[in-house]
Amino acid sequence: MSGNKNLLQRLLDAGLELSETSQSSAEKVVNDLVKAGQVRRKDAERLAQELVDRGRATTEQIVSTVRTELSKLLGELTNRLDTVEDRVEEIAEKLGLKSKAAPAKKAAPAKKAAPAKKDPPD
Repeated sequence: MSGNKNLLQRLLDAGLELSETSQSSAEKVVNDLVKAGQVRRKDAERLAQELVDRGRATTEQIVSTVRTELSKLLGELTNRLDTVEDRVEEIAEKLGLKSKAAPAKKAAPAKKAAPAKKDPPD
């Protein structure tokens, strides 16, 4: 399970890094590329938006992966807890202990409605 923990930690770390890449930081990167002559000024805005869009798409993919992994881990945990619960019940039976769960109470009988009053004669 430690492998899953490492994977989740790496995914969360990557998601944090990507979420920190905002529009302004994407524009800064693109402006640096423009200054270096690697990108034309007219392409800068489009490139900055592409960087932001890629960051969002990657973040969404990471979030989806993390959700899937968490779902798997929760399923495994649920199975393990069920196994432990079953084992505890077996041991309690062997020791002659009764379950502390209270038996279900019977519902109180419903009260009968009072008969409708008749209007006095005029």
